Amino acid sequence: MTTADAQLYMNETAQKTVKHARRLIKRPLVSDEAERAAPPRMLPSVIGGPGGCLAFIAQTIIALADLPSGCRAWAALPDCNSRDRSRILGADEHLLRGRVMAMKIDRIQPAGMNVRIQQGKPAYSHVVTVTGPGKTIYIAGQLARDAEGNIVGPGDMRAQLEQTFKNLELCLKAAGASWADVVKTNTFVTDYQAFSQCSDVRMRYFGVASPTSTTIQIGGLAQPEAMVEIEMIAVVE
Repeated sequence: MTTADAQLYMNETAQKTVKHARRLIKRPLVSDEAERAAPPRMLPSVIGGPGGCLAFIAQTIIALADLPSGCRAWAALPDCNSRDRSRILGADEHLLRGRVMAMKIDRIQPAGMNVRIQQGKPAYSHVVTVTGPGKTIYIAGQLARDAEGNIVGPGDMRAQLEQTFKNLELCLKAAGASWADVVKTNTFVTDYQAFSQCSDVRMRYFGVASPTSTTIQIGGLAQPEAMVEIEMIAVVE
């Protein structure tokens, strides 16, 4: 927590909210003097204990500190008289939904740089920026392995690309992402000429995302018959 956040957390609104919540819990807590003497980042452990209702409220106020007054996220503060603590535990979800800044992905082709076009679309973006809160997904390098671990299409780059992209798609779906969320790819091939002749397979998937891209020709991969390996980074809100 920065100094500015600590000051905002200790402002009059936050102090009144905490004191009001203390009155809602019908059990003795620390004195007002002890509460005032506690450093801002220690308050959650002082008021109500680790599992107490007030600890959750104090943590909620900390999270709200960077939001403007009147933001709908303030309505997420739970009612401590309720026996159902699920509303308290779910406060974070309300906070995330109420954030002012939404995640934004910009795909940029800087002026003065060559843009490689395939099938009428940029094959990749030179720059991708991600602004705002989001979840970053890292997908390990995928080979053309089937469910049994065998390489599909030995010696056939097109067949291997098809299987590799099927595996990548399964990884994206498992993480709650789509091809439009991909921002970075690294591709390793044993035969770049064969790879370049199958660009339509790649564009069928990546044409939507136009991520940043690096392709490297190497001497070999984890399995001798493997010809291509692709790893990715995606970001979702």
